[in-house]
Order: sequence, then C-alpha cells, then structure tokens
Amino acid sequence: MASFWSKCPMSNVKCQMHVSRLCRDLLYKIIIPTFVIFNLSFVIFLSGCGDIDSEVVSLTVSPATATVGVSQSQSFSVVAKNSLGNIISVTPTWSVVGGIGSVTSTGLFTASVGSGEGTVVGTYTTITGVATVSVTSNCWIEGKVTGERDTGGIVNLLVSIRNTSYSAYTNSSGNYSISSLPAATYEVYTPQDNQIYLSSSEEVTVATGETKTQNFYLELRPGIPSTTTTTFPF
Repeated sequence: MASFWSKCPMSNVKCQMHVSRLCRDLLYKIIIPTFVIFNLSFVIFLSGCGDIDSEVVSLTVSPATATVGVSQSQSFSVVAKNSLGNIISVTPTWSVVGGIGSVTSTGLFTASVGSGEGTVVGTYTTITGVATVSVTSNCWIEGKVTGERDTGGIVNLLVSIRNTSYSAYTNSSGNYSISSLPAATYEVYTPQDNQIYLSSSEEVTVATGETKTQNFYLELRPGIPSTTTTTFPF
C-alpha cells in the first residue's frame, strides 16, 4: 500500500509542511481555546462553591441539657462539623433565651437569682446550636468516697442524708451526687453495715442553688486486712 506522502499531489516536503500548518491551525484555533475555556469554567465552579472543607453545616452545644443552681455557673462549648462530617474549630457567638441568666463570649453561663427554664444558644455564621437549661433553687451534695483498701474509689457504696430519703450510690470511680436538696444543713453518712469499712458521717450546709463537695475516706473494720487476699485450697 502506497504511503500517504506518495499520494500527496505536492512534493513530500511541501505536503508535510502543509499538514504541519493544518495541525498548527487546529491547535491554535480549536484545541487550546477549548482547553482554556474548560479550565476557566472549572475555576469559576470552584470559586462559586467556596471552601467546602471549612464550611460549617452543623453546630452542637455541649452539654445539651443542664440543671444549674441559682447564681451558679456552667460552662458550655460547641462542636462544629463541615459537609464531610469532619470536626472543625470555630469561635461561636453566645446568647441566652428566657431571662435565666447571662453568658460570656467563652460560653460560661451564670444563672440568675430565680428559678426558670430557658436555652443557651451558640451561633456561627447562620448555623446555631441550642442547649436546654433549668435554673433551680435546689442544691447538690457531691464528692468521692475512698478507703484504706480502695484508694482509687469505693464502688457502689450508698451515701445517705440522715432522716431523709435522699441518697446516692457511688459510681465506678467512687463518686456520688445527691441532687434536688432544699437549702439546709444535713448529716451525710456512709452505711454502718458495710463488712469492710467503718461508717463515717459529716455535717454539710448548702445554700440556695449551691453545690457542696464532701469527700469521705473510710477506715477498715478491725481485723480486715489492708489488701485483698486469696485463699488457695490444698
């Protein structure tokens, strides 16, 4: 089969030059402009979309619910996420709805002197997150119970208030919290029937809306070893 150049009516050199000019014209008139238009369109598209990775689409206030004593404080924070679900750092604007107190620019809420219900709102651009807040005149007594054998905390131990129905069990870290108490002076005590530790009691006074901390360190009953022992059968 004869080659393309052998069929060209012009000389091979002239024919090759002619084809080269056609290719050059095609490159300048069609390919390059099309490539430029495509890239400009892509840039404009991205510009219109904005910075997708940094765009906030959700804002969650933490804690979502809180009960705060009158004139007491509670710190709030936000978790912001973008359209990809990634957490990003933002500085929200804080506000309070319901006349229950005030909040600083860092999210520290201070309750008013009266009981009530309301919300603490975090806002970033047009996105908001809301926490429900109850302000109460009741009080809390909380703390940690440790012992000679359980220095990290005594688990599942009942802590009670004398001559009342108020009580709470310690959690896995030895912490307890007795809530919804009227302002008064109370005797807080640990159980007398515990087989390992002696009972202990303390007098605690709490004011309206106050949270008072009362920790306990319990002594072992006489004859109880300071460390747990395991008896192996022989």
